[in-house]
Amino acid sequence: MTWSTSDENVATVDQNGIVKAVAPGTATITATSDADSSKKDSCVVIVEPEVVSKVTLETEGALDEILQGQEFAGGTVILSSNYDVDGVMTYVRLKDSEGNDVNFDTIFDEFNLSTKVGECEIEGPYNMTGAHSVFIYGPDGGFAIEAGVKQETYITGKVNENGAIGEFVLITEVRKGEKVLADSEHEFKVTKVTM
Repeated sequence: MTWSTSDENVATVDQNGIVKAVAPGTATITATSDADSSKKDSCVVIVEPEVVSKVTLETEGALDEILQGQEFAGGTVILSSNYDVDGVMTYVRLKDSEGNDVNFDTIFDEFNLSTKVGECEIEGPYNMTGAHSVFIYGPDGGFAIEAGVKQETYITGKVNENGAIGEFVLITEVRKGEKVLADSEHEFKVTKVTM
């Protein structure tokens, strides 16, 4: 048996008849008998473009620079996906400019998250302040992301009057199990109130 393709730029075929997609398009794969070349058969192969499954996080607005004791509305993190996925959790961590973990309560009296999914009402705010540098946001078993439906998380709060000053990084990760599906980082600065 001899195997051939009409377009090697679209699909190749080896001597055993194994077809491999190369690029989007259409190719005809033909098998011809070595004993009688009049005996042959063919099949049309259509190679579709690869669809990449993707979850994204975007940040709108910013904390940028906030003063000790100041209340703030620090922006919005927008989560979107081009496929349905469930069992997802959001991890939010706080680090200093050198990459060291920082507990939320060393900076914030309140660090709140509120969430809006699609056209639904806003849920929250949920106060995440505490003696921890990372918290996990989501229900037991995780939450679902529906393809094409944006989930917006709003950040608000208040900086402790005697809170740590300096440059910090707020890191958000969307995970399914241990796999990070999307992440974002936001740098901000806490400065001392001067009189």
